[in-house]
Amino acid sequence: MVTLVNRAYKFRMYPSLKQQELINNTIGCSRLVYNIMLSKKKDNSKLTSYDMIKVLIVL
Repeated sequence: MVTLVNRAYKFRMYPSLKQQELINNTIGCSRLVYNIMLSKKKDNSKLTSYDMIKVLIVL
């Protein structure tokens, strides 16, 4: 019998101010793109993945 052991690790990061700005900008852009794509999908539920890629390229 094989026993499976789950392990968890916690890491703490201390980014510099420049790194914090870069992280915040990246997360902000990702959130913006996600929300735009979500609203497009809600407006037109028949959009396929291919159509979503076309919209993403325009952004």
